[in-house]
Amino acid sequence: MTAPDLSDRPLRELTSLDGRVAVVTGGARGVGAAICRRLAELGAVVVVADIDRERAEAEAAAIGGTATAAAVDVTDPASVTTVVDATAGRHGRLDIWVSNAGVYPRIDFATMTLEQWSQVLSINLNGPLLCAQAASVPMVEQGAGVIINIASLSAYRVAVPGLSQYVASKAGLVGLTKALAVELGPKGIRVVGVAPCMVVDVPTAARSPLGRSALPDDIARVVAYFATDSAAFVTGITVPVDGGELCGVTPVEL
Repeated sequence: MTAPDLSDRPLRELTSLDGRVAVVTGGARGVGAAICRRLAELGAVVVVADIDRERAEAEAAAIGGTATAAAVDVTDPASVTTVVDATAGRHGRLDIWVSNAGVYPRIDFATMTLEQWSQVLSINLNGPLLCAQAASVPMVEQGAGVIINIASLSAYRVAVPGLSQYVASKAGLVGLTKALAVELGPKGIRVVGVAPCMVVDVPTAARSPLGRSALPDDIARVVAYFATDSAAFVTGITVPVDGGELCGVTPVEL
């Protein structure tokens, strides 16, 4: 399948998500909640999917409109498939899947158990794989869709010790994003990644070139762009959203 030429469509139309259906895992708080809000703002029907159903329902109610909640365990194939089938069954389509659910434990490498290692990779890497497998089924039937994986700046630069399992999972997700883009592109599905730096709820000073830490909405706006047809010729990449941290840090006093 060849990507369509959208040159004759106005940008206002290309940035709209009217009529699109989106699922966001880990959507009940933080970055996931911010993504849900931005996608809804652009017109998408949003499913706030989270292992904490009560918080997911509260977030869906806060968004209002057509937003709904779903309980999902991204490590359980049956749970993921249930959300996909319920969404596609209810709305007749599934256009956007954001794999945001993840964990960030700090564990000393020397004492880490295989169980601890496997738990992190099960959520952060196996989860997006299971989600992509399930979500791509209705997308292939439609001939279009976009899967967005939330990776981490840690895949490129390790900030602190104790993150070997986290770094491995997110570096693997960057690689998985590339591989899935190659496999699913011919079927009309784009796969892209977003790699945030550390995200906080209240802005704090940082030594990045842009001078502050990232907020959830900084990440959500980039995800929203990738979800729209403005990014219809973008696939296979993972974009750092880091205020320029990968470029270097600025002096404490300029």
